[in-house]
Amino acid sequence: TPLEGAFTKPVASKHLGSMLDDRKIHLEPDFMIESVDAEAGKVISFDEREIPFDLLVTIPVNMGADFIAKSGLGDDLNYVPVDQHTLLSKEYDNIFALGDASDIPASKAGSVAHFAIDLFEKNFLQHIQGLPMTESFDGHANCFIESGNRKGMLLDFNYTTEPFTGDFPMPVVGPFKLLKETRLNHLGKLAFRWIYWNLLLPGRPIPMIPTTMSLAGKRVETEVAPVAPAVSAPPRVEPPVRRAPAPKLRLEPTPLPLRPGAPASTPTPVAVAVGQYVDRPGVDSTADPATVLPDPIVPKF
Repeated sequence: TPLEGAFTKPVASKHLGSMLDDRKIHLEPDFMIESVDAEAGKVISFDEREIPFDLLVTIPVNMGADFIAKSGLGDDLNYVPVDQHTLLSKEYDNIFALGDASDIPASKAGSVAHFAIDLFEKNFLQHIQGLPMTESFDGHANCFIESGNRKGMLLDFNYTTEPFTGDFPMPVVGPFKLLKETRLNHLGKLAFRWIYWNLLLPGRPIPMIPTTMSLAGKRVETEVAPVAPAVSAPPRVEPPVRRAPAPKLRLEPTPLPLRPGAPASTPTPVAVAVGQYVDRPGVDSTADPATVLPDPIVPKF
């Protein structure tokens, strides 16, 4: 993993890492893949570490759509930059982006889009009427993790509060356990299939699951990581003036030196206007899998 541990936050990383240790699964942290030597059966990192394999399963970089890149609306990973609380574009006052399309520092989980749209609906109606947007999205994410042997784990967190252990959704009663393997968590995952088709897609609320994250039932582990203050509504910021897409310079990053013997592939940095598509190596869905990136791409949330 390119991360420092099994998860992006310390408490969850500790519990998930312990689960991997129990299964004798070795985790190699801070490993940013530069290339794969299929003939030798090894993965090579940017700092020249090598890991042998007989079966390789890799997860590609999670990116936005190609048409976002070509439109000039996206960032380097084809996500639309938005205010993380209102989901309004930072460039245009008539564009909102939700779910995987936005650059908010949250998990790319379906629950994030579900919780965000509850608040977006009210903000959108206020915005088109020229009124201040009063709802603030806190980045609430909630997801099950299947751990095998008919057991599962559950995570619940937001922008400022990392996943903690505890009971969910009600203190003491639960019935689900946070960051703990239980049979009931697995059954909850199975039940989610019905919830998805009958509650989420029709836009119905999920009983007892609040739109904004609650600390109720969570055991805050302050010795592992400090607890951030609760999210409050951001101060009202006047939306940007409506305008046509104007050319704006964006400088491509300067490549880092490749390891000895690696093929050179990066052109010299050039300034381009937003609205023009920049064919960066390896960041298009049609890119050659053998492309060697000039520098690593690391998850931000």
